[in-house]
Amino acid sequence: MDPGTCTDAPPPPIGPDEAHIWQVDLDHPIESPGDPARWLSPHERDRAHAFRFPVDRKRYLIGHAALRQILGAYLHQMPGRVAIDQSPGGKPTLAGDPGLRFSFSHSDHLALVALAARGEIGIDLERVRPDLDWRGIARAMFRPDELGALARTAEGGSIPLFFRVWTRMEALGKACGKGLLQGDERPPLLDGHAWVRGDSRRLQTTGPPTVWEVRDVEVPPGYAAALAWTGFLGAGTRLNKYLFRGLPPREPPGMDGSMQVLQDMIPGQGAAFRPGP
Repeated sequence: MDPGTCTDAPPPPIGPDEAHIWQVDLDHPIESPGDPARWLSPHERDRAHAFRFPVDRKRYLIGHAALRQILGAYLHQMPGRVAIDQSPGGKPTLAGDPGLRFSFSHSDHLALVALAARGEIGIDLERVRPDLDWRGIARAMFRPDELGALARTAEGGSIPLFFRVWTRMEALGKACGKGLLQGDERPPLLDGHAWVRGDSRRLQTTGPPTVWEVRDVEVPPGYAAALAWTGFLGAGTRLNKYLFRGLPPREPPGMDGSMQVLQDMIPGQGAAFRPGP
């Protein structure tokens, strides 16, 4: 599929049944004059300086600066003015409830930022690591049916399956803001695109009964990712994925940016935003 072209343009609006996902290369310097670390909060800067290795510090700074650039572009604010708060459960939110939901995840040299205009959203990204004690983690956190699927999977497929289920579980926990969900607190997550009813207390949010859409997100080889979003039965979330190149910080209304449409995650619908040449 044609990935589109880069252009200076504001990000496309997010429809009510649509989620936007931005992929950030944490080893790619942000295209911005000055030091992007100036946009971070004092707490974020303290966390960055606490990293032992320079590469981890650099990736943290780039990831959180990119997050603020992306949020600022959608909110028509300068990155340093984006006020990030936390829910009582520790879920990052935007102060003042401006009508934009977001989730951020990073692993190794990649990060993902997911955004939606309504409901709750969660994203998780993991580097596939064969050296991880994934069997022990699965025994502690997975449901019996998920463990059975791992046992039945041919050699070479168990590790990718573990990370697919794990990212779905992490994304669901992030979306509902209740932390990591044990196997007995959630339905099975063996399907790469599933509807999950919030029957358990930890899956339920305030208001009407919650229905969660959980689906895999396509990422580069060696990674696994999943998105969870509050949706409605009979409807599907449209995912549009963008490659972050750096959004030059400018005062509104001139919120220009440089983005590249990677792909529409729903075959046959076409990209929601395809910049011109």
